[in-house]
Amino acid sequence: MMKFEEKRGKVLLLEDVLLEQLRFQRTIEILKLGIDLTIANNGKEGISLLKNEETIPDLILIDINMPGQNGIEFLKELKSISHLKNIRTVAFTTSNDPQVIDMCYENGISSFIHKPMNPNQYKETVKLLITYWKLNIR
Repeated sequence: MMKFEEKRGKVLLLEDVLLEQLRFQRTIEILKLGIDLTIANNGKEGISLLKNEETIPDLILIDINMPGQNGIEFLKELKSISHLKNIRTVAFTTSNDPQVIDMCYENGISSFIHKPMNPNQYKETVKLLITYWKLNIR
């Protein structure tokens, strides 16, 4: 009988707030989602990480409001790079401005998810987000 190596989904989280980075990281650990997480503090750092082919993720989660290069600016740059433009990219943010949501979709976002503040809703949202994109391959 052949044994297959477990494949772990790779997620790149663009988030500038340390507390939110830790919150997401802890949530995926608690839920035992089996993903490899890389964190960038802003869009420029995210693009730099994506230049390394070993860190190409299955999914990118973007906070919209970041200093330096914000989420929409990152998205525009990402979608202009031919070998990166098809990476599933989700806005995971507290923003719920309809104009921002429209701008995200105009620039190729895969999905827009409002980040809940309630801990139980947050945990459930992260679980649904990861399972929807089929990243918890175990």
